[in-house]
Amino acid sequence: MNPTAIRWMIYLAGIGATGLEIAQFGTWDSANMTFDLYPFRVDDAVRSAVSGGGNALAMVAIWRGWGARK
Repeated sequence: MNPTAIRWMIYLAGIGATGLEIAQFGTWDSANMTFDLYPFRVDDAVRSAVSGGGNALAMVAIWRGWGARK
């Protein structure tokens, strides 16, 4: 497998774990180097994903200048 692709997958996994920890769906134990995922309700997970996705899309829209008056 391409080493660059492996590195990207590791980075994306770290970003995903950080997002889960920020959303309080899990915790990172740096002493054991493990990520513990808490039991969660699916509707809470979907609500957090939709909220985060909407905020990310709004950030992209501002960055790209979508909707700006010309």
